[in-house]
Amino acid sequence: MSHVKILIVDDHAFMRRTLRSLIESHPDLCVCGEAADGIEAIQKTKELRPDIVLMDISMPRLDGVQATRVIRKEVPESEVIIVSQNEPAIVSRELSQLDIVGYVTKGNVARELVPLIEKAGFAAASGVRNESASAPSVNQSPESAGDQPGSVSNSAFDWLVGGGEMAQLVRAKDWSQTPLGPIEEWPQSLKTSVSICLASRFPIVMYWGPAYVVLYNDAYSAILGSKHPWALGQCCRDCWAEIWDTIGPMLDEVVNSAQATWSDDFLLMLQRHEYPEECYFSFSFSPIRIETGGVGGVFTAVMETTEKVIGERRLQILRDLAARADA
Repeated sequence: MSHVKILIVDDHAFMRRTLRSLIESHPDLCVCGEAADGIEAIQKTKELRPDIVLMDISMPRLDGVQATRVIRKEVPESEVIIVSQNEPAIVSRELSQLDIVGYVTKGNVARELVPLIEKAGFAAASGVRNESASAPSVNQSPESAGDQPGSVSNSAFDWLVGGGEMAQLVRAKDWSQTPLGPIEEWPQSLKTSVSICLASRFPIVMYWGPAYVVLYNDAYSAILGSKHPWALGQCCRDCWAEIWDTIGPMLDEVVNSAQATWSDDFLLMLQRHEYPEECYFSFSFSPIRIETGGVGGVFTAVMETTEKVIGERRLQILRDLAARADA
């Protein structure tokens, strides 16, 4: 007899244990794996190919809404049930745009979870998928199935190859809600630049368009600190508000002159961990040409040199103290 394979995704270990205990009380349901955040959920869904993914919403690195979008696009045979602490009314807009079986609050899982699994076409009593029993998504009619608002076809990501956290975030993000617009309408110059950025193992950040929308790779996420992953798709003025008066004019100069710049051990007072921090960087602002021949954005290769600069300063202080002691 086949079993219904279920992947549990929740950042709280206690909730994962609770769901596992409930699922394993039904002999024809089995837990094939667990994940503690959205990135891990995507990876394990691709690896384990579960029948059902029980997905929390609020999680670190990548939330459940974004992870669900990726899973339903890239592993469509895996159905998703949202299991969240929030009441449905609080997240109704997000739910209406997701291709999911349904939604259950954590307080109601004992009563509602198995019926939702059955709604997906999996009979808990037999462990067999009944295709005719599959139900359309939450707030979705059969006629509109597969035509969700903000949905993007897999072909829209043909140019976006490779793995990494940021590639997953770019795929999952609803870019229609940003100044860049829907990802399928991006110009080829932007797609090519993003592909180069994401594939690099060197810290790279791009600022695109008049609003200098922020796009970056895995290596640069460490520089952002607590601003990651919120920073993706934000305007530079908002992302780096504390240094905008410094870097804003520098970006404007690169765009207006179409000439690259270089800064070495440049001091920037960042608040990437919610407190002012003395940071130093060596970086290059390079113009990105677009189809019309103009400059569409700024490509930035950056290396943090804070440890080196402060280390050299401390060493110099020790040398000065030693010289005074010998005098």
